[in-house]
Amino acid sequence: MNSISVIIPVYQTESQVKAAIQSVIEQSVESPVEIIVVFDGSSNYSQDLQTNFPQIKVVEQAHQGVHSARHTGLLQATGEYIIFLDSDDVLSPRALYTFLKAAEKTNGEVIIGKVSPVYSKQKWFMPIEDDRYFFYTRSKFNANHLTSIHGWMIKKSLLLDLSLFQTTWFSDTVIAHTIISQLTNFTSVNYVVYGRNSRSTPLEGQSLYQLRDVQTLADSSRIFGILSADTTDDSVQSFLNTWYKRFISKRGRSLLEKGDLQQQKIIFKYVARDLKQTKAKSKYLKAWSTGSFTLFQLYIKGVQAKRFVSSVKRKKIKNGLMLYRAFQKLPVKENLVLFESFLGRSYSDNPKALYLYMQKNYPHLDLVWIFAQEPTEDVKEACPNWILKNSLAYYQAMARSKYWIFNTRQPVNLNKREETIYLQTWHGTPLKRLGLDMEEVHMAGTNAIRYKRNFYNQAQEWNYLISPNPYSSDIFASAFGFQNELLQTGYPRNDLLYTDNQDGLISEIKTKLDLPLNKKVVLYAPTWRDDEFIARGKYRFDLQLDLKQMQERLGDEYVVLLRMHYLIAQNMDIQNFAGFAYDVSSYGDIAELYLISDVLITDYSSVFFDYAHLKRPMIFFTYDLEKYASTLRGFYFDFEQVVPGPLLKETNQVIDYIEQIDVKSTLYEEKYDRFLDQFCSLDDGTASERVAVQLFGPPAEKNDVLEQREE
Repeated sequence: MNSISVIIPVYQTESQVKAAIQSVIEQSVESPVEIIVVFDGSSNYSQDLQTNFPQIKVVEQAHQGVHSARHTGLLQATGEYIIFLDSDDVLSPRALYTFLKAAEKTNGEVIIGKVSPVYSKQKWFMPIEDDRYFFYTRSKFNANHLTSIHGWMIKKSLLLDLSLFQTTWFSDTVIAHTIISQLTNFTSVNYVVYGRNSRSTPLEGQSLYQLRDVQTLADSSRIFGILSADTTDDSVQSFLNTWYKRFISKRGRSLLEKGDLQQQKIIFKYVARDLKQTKAKSKYLKAWSTGSFTLFQLYIKGVQAKRFVSSVKRKKIKNGLMLYRAFQKLPVKENLVLFESFLGRSYSDNPKALYLYMQKNYPHLDLVWIFAQEPTEDVKEACPNWILKNSLAYYQAMARSKYWIFNTRQPVNLNKREETIYLQTWHGTPLKRLGLDMEEVHMAGTNAIRYKRNFYNQAQEWNYLISPNPYSSDIFASAFGFQNELLQTGYPRNDLLYTDNQDGLISEIKTKLDLPLNKKVVLYAPTWRDDEFIARGKYRFDLQLDLKQMQERLGDEYVVLLRMHYLIAQNMDIQNFAGFAYDVSSYGDIAELYLISDVLITDYSSVFFDYAHLKRPMIFFTYDLEKYASTLRGFYFDFEQVVPGPLLKETNQVIDYIEQIDVKSTLYEEKYDRFLDQFCSLDDGTASERVAVQLFGPPAEKNDVLEQREE
């Protein structure tokens, strides 16, 4: 039967240690439990405590810090397992049961449970008696485990070589390092075993965390050096490096500034020396690792200036919302129609197609475009009436316009007035699960609950939603929770694909892009991967298509256009493939790129639903199909069974297919026909007209328009 020793160091926490002891005594387990209370410094309370709790073992020592007190308790311990409990914390009611049950089931040498604040005790999740429902996992250690040993039960044999040296703040790190150096795995239980308290009043004294100062920073450097010298395993050293870099990133500068200037300069150099060993990559740590205190101070001032600018921007947004609400008190402008595509980043997509149709057929309407930055001269020519997003004119127009025609969701706080009619055109047939249908959300700056709540609330603002096909209509209802009027009209943006004189338009677009007129075009338009974010709003993308190999084999006959998602296009460099590969990520209208392309290479992007209208060959470069389908978003249908082209995973397979495309594409003719029937049956070149008539009625005759203008 496993026995346990619970070691409780006490220093200036006499008023709270009783609750810690009581939380152990009240545990209901058959195994022997030993409680060792170590007073780190003389105390008048030790005798009273022994009298009140005769079953505990009380040990006293001169004040040497929590690590020394733990070490002293360890020497007194007789249990097979050790639990370290801070004197101002408690064990959860079924903590020892949880620990022992996990040890029994796994024979684990380290059991780690959940830690929760004491004030949220009513939410603690603890196991029931039925063993069938006791859940645990075997996990690997990582750098996070060097931060705290709260909620750990440790085999005493792993602590026999625990080093004893002076450290006020980093005892947990020293103990965890000792364990990780001997083990790779531990048993994890998803139950709360440890209640962490906090001291909120001066009468309760200050915790070690609250007492941190510049000496804490010096201590972190010293401990890092000692443990590094004692580490022989590269993976353990990697954990140690990560722990140290995270600590310096999070606490370094604030602790440094708690010392006088001379202390700051000395300790700064200690830490800089350490950071050079860790090969720090962040700008902040690199600035520190230069060892130049002056350069570091200049870097900090630059960061502070940047934050100041950001705070000003936030204030502008807040002030903008105030303006917006004020303008909403003014009358609606009945003929004002606002257009926006992809949050103002481009003049494109369904809003563009509707704008062009309405410009010709509803001249009495005041059509205004919203752009995130000043548009190019050719866009200005096409859209003479435009406003900048977040400008005074923007908030006034948003507040007073009768119609919004947008293809993406709007900011959560920008609620439309009741009189405004909001047409949400959306921007694609859904392949990947979206909105409320997503089980997990792998996006920077949000989580599943917040994402779904915002999505649902925003969708309730839409008066109309365009659907490109019956398949999408069913999905939009569930994914958006949409309950208003669905316009099953086909997509206005696809009208261009049915235009007359395609040859002339193709030559015009190729000339505008400076493409050779005598070469065929391959368009590569992959989706973005939700989980490849570096920071909020910043994503990475590794181009898996080998352009060098493609240029060598296809360069005489083809050029390649790369249409990447805006979040990752900024990280792409194709300078070495000039004349063969062209970055068209920022080109306004992707429908024009479809028109000039002879073959499409994509993966899980919804572009293939639109490209299919041209009935041209498509290749699906799905190098990470298993991961994408199962881990990231998941699909609404069996991707392999439905898509009208080959699924390829290597660049050489893609090239082989293109070299024999006339022959190989015939293998997919029947599949292509089925695909067109299911997803492309509504589009015929007049979707814009159908949508406009639904919103504004049939176009007025010229005489009627003149009368409306005169009025």
